[in-house]
Amino acid sequence: RNTKIDLYQHIGTCSVPVDEETTKLITEVNVNSSEPTHAGMRLKVKIDSNAAGPPKPSRKDRVSAVKIEAKEYLDHHGIEERLSDAVKTLLKVRPADPTDFIIES
Repeated sequence: RNTKIDLYQHIGTCSVPVDEETTKLITEVNVNSSEPTHAGMRLKVKIDSNAAGPPKPSRKDRVSAVKIEAKEYLDHHGIEERLSDAVKTLLKVRPADPTDFIIES
């Protein structure tokens, strides 16, 4: 069984500004190259976010989903109540090593 490996030479770098609202973009960019044979190279860049599959949820929606998932996890395991109880007990007892006290509780 064989695997094909393609090797490419890095000839330059460029940046293409794209905001999340852009669905289609065709632009030309200059490529900064350290090789004189590629000086002044320009590339045509085509971006079509519709071709990439279903749209990615917005950052706000992703953050919201993570927060909801975290809250459900904490609620399911009663973590907030346990931490609250541990802090209350810690303040009553005031042990010399609070970290060990909480771990042992």
